[in-house]
Amino acid sequence: MSSAREWSPAEWFEEAARRYVEGHQGCAWCGGSYRVFKSESADRLEYYCNACDFCVCQDRRNGTCHVTPGQAEPAEVSAAFA
Repeated sequence: MSSAREWSPAEWFEEAARRYVEGHQGCAWCGGSYRVFKSESADRLEYYCNACDFCVCQDRRNGTCHVTPGQAEPAEVSAAFA
């Protein structure tokens, strides 16, 4: 597995969804808990961290994902994709 910085947007989306649930609204980028807002619409699912500005979303129409890195260096992330 490549380093977290080299993850694809889809991998970041999977990790953000997992951290949101397992980390009590946790952030996949900075690692903090109770920081992430999840928003859903018919076309989009998004996770946004109000502490580091990390944002990842998925277009529900075609499955593509987009990621905006957080302000700080990424926290140590799990081996979820190893």
